[in-house]
Order: sequence, then structure tokens, then C-alpha cells
Amino acid sequence: MMASSTKLIDQCCFCSMATKNTCFECIGLLLSLSIHHPNTTFYLVCDSYTKHYIENTLTPTPRLKLQFFPCLDKYTNKNRRQMEANGSWCTFQMYKAWILDKALETFSRAWFLDSDIIILNDLLEGDN
Repeated sequence: MMASSTKLIDQCCFCSMATKNTCFECIGLLLSLSIHHPNTTFYLVCDSYTKHYIENTLTPTPRLKLQFFPCLDKYTNKNRRQMEANGSWCTFQMYKAWILDKALETFSRAWFLDSDIIILNDLLEGDN
């Protein structure tokens, strides 16, 4: 089972999105994922604050191949209610599909994980 999981992980990457308001949730995701899937590629669409915090402040450093796409600065200090009120919530949510498309340019499989998820076990174990 380990061999198939190792082979599958080479074809797979993980994706998420985060801004300043969800940065600390994303850190939990990154650290827990790095325990169960070390050295896996992780695509993160984020704001500049989150990228800077993860690259320069976060300890311990996640054992992941992080690929940052810092294009969410206009959403940095906004929550869902504010984005719904100004009509930007749907556009913001479409970045989930955008980051998956970006990952699938390189990988045959990509998982999108919301930033508030904590990984408790190998996600690919037993997957064929």
C-alpha cells in the first residue's frame, strides 16, 4: 500500500486560499499536511500578508513545496459579510477554481482544501 500511495503522491498536489483573516487557519492546514504528506507540492492563492507571514515568520517551517500566488490583496481586510455587501464574494470564491486550474497545468490530480481544515491522516492511503 505504501508504494501505491508514494506513486500517487508524485502525481498529486494540494491547493488552498487564504488572506490575513484566515492566515492562522491556513497555518494549521500547512503544518498538519506536512506531517502526513511531507514534501508534497502545495499551491496557495493568498494575499501578500499571508505569503510574507508564512515565508518569514512561521515556525516551524512546513515541510511542503510551497507555491505562492499572492493575488488576493484587495480582499486582505474583508470578511464574507463585507464581500457579499460589495458584490465581490463570488469573484473571491472563483479563486478556488483558478488555483485548481493552475495546479492541474502541472499535476494530473489536485485537491482543494479549505484553509480551516486540519489533516489527521494520510489522505491518499489506499487510493488507486
